[in-house]
Amino acid sequence: MGGLFVTGTDTNVGKTFVTCCLMETLKAHQSKTVYARKPIASGAIRFTAQKLISEDAMLLKKSSSNGDTLNDICPYLFEEAISPARAIKLNQQDISLTDLAKACQFPNDSIGIIEGAGGFYSPLTGTQLNSDLAIKLKWPVILVVSNQIGCLNQALLSILAIKYSQLELLAVILNDTTVNTDSDNYTDLCELVKEPCLHLPYQANKRPYAIDSLYHLLNL
Repeated sequence: MGGLFVTGTDTNVGKTFVTCCLMETLKAHQSKTVYARKPIASGAIRFTAQKLISEDAMLLKKSSSNGDTLNDICPYLFEEAISPARAIKLNQQDISLTDLAKACQFPNDSIGIIEGAGGFYSPLTGTQLNSDLAIKLKWPVILVVSNQIGCLNQALLSILAIKYSQLELLAVILNDTTVNTDSDNYTDLCELVKEPCLHLPYQANKRPYAIDSLYHLLNL
């Protein structure tokens, strides 16, 4: 396995947190260097007149085990909090799916984790979606689901989309993004989904940690 693709049922479901947990897990269990990429992101912070910073990229860098810069992790940034595809058009940029795939390359004998932008079918570049990048990379997928009302429907629809793309779904992770969540959603999810499901409890400090049970699913 050269890498993993982390996607979500929507935006703000905790993909970055889960990606960081994946990196912490891999660092704890094997010796390969772990790289992270979020090749494109919108809603970046204006640091200076010429410089944008992605908060997600900063978190990914903190959990990385290499000397990657923020630009290595997230080379394409936009300030507008809209889909990357719309931001590209608004800023009159020319960014292709091939450009994003090139940004997801890693050295040999290493492991890369790609975090998508938004949900699996969120627009990424022009008429292409996050799913198109995942298909181009051909790496197994981790699906992150926010534990909230309607999450089971969103999870099942996303799983169908991933399978329709003929990609391997390694696991579905139900992530508690708030304190008050419905614990029955995890029970229901396990009954409805054939793939392994994991439940991440709410973390007030949002500090990523190694997940031993997840490592055994990665087949490294």
